[in-house]
Amino acid sequence: MQQVAAECREAGAKAVHVSANDLSTDAGCRAVIADAQQHMGGIDVLVLNHIVGFWGYWGAVGDDTLAALDWYTRINYYSYVLLATYGLDMLKASSGSIAIVSSLAGRMGLPRVAPYSATKHALRRFIPPPWV
Repeated sequence: MQQVAAECREAGAKAVHVSANDLSTDAGCRAVIADAQQHMGGIDVLVLNHIVGFWGYWGAVGDDTLAALDWYTRINYYSYVLLATYGLDMLKASSGSIAIVSSLAGRMGLPRVAPYSATKHALRRFIPPPWV
């Protein structure tokens, strides 16, 4: 992340702040939004474009199948909801916007990516409130 931050500075960014947090947790999502407030004074545009991928036959995952599904869902779907929710006050204050990047995998189930497809389908149905 620091390398990307350095490249942004080299490309002319006035300021870059790295916020490394675990988006599979409520605390990590809250920390990202708190960092935005502290270091940037708020949020004008919240771009949600983070994922963890899955490639394999779902039944072959093993004994931790449900734990894995929980982790994929927390990052690929639930963190989007949390970040959008926790950022709403700042977005309303700035008349800001939310951009949700998903995947065509959310439009249809695909072999070997069932958990990923399911979380991307959920994002297609998550629509932030109209006042954002």
